[in-house]
Amino acid sequence: MHELQAERQPAVARRAHLASVQAARVEALRAASGTKAGLWTAAGGFDRRAIMAFAVHHARAVLNGCLARGCWRTAMAHGLKTAWASAHAARRAATH
Repeated sequence: MHELQAERQPAVARRAHLASVQAARVEALRAASGTKAGLWTAAGGFDRRAIMAFAVHHARAVLNGCLARGCWRTAMAHGLKTAWASAHAARRAATH
């Protein structure tokens, strides 16, 4: 048993590995949603109309799914952050 325990990675290393795997999953999901929504154009720019539509859709989904109704400003801020993160992830995925 002691040999098995000695071979095991430290908890910090396991948490760091799991965090990096989770970050890669989030990045891939954002890139896929950004590409699907057309947030990044092939000409090399961001489609701001699509980003705003994506943000509004996300804000409505947040407000509809929330039991304690939040305010529109907070939901829209979260939606815009998510939309821009997805657009940047789509751009990074397109360049690779």
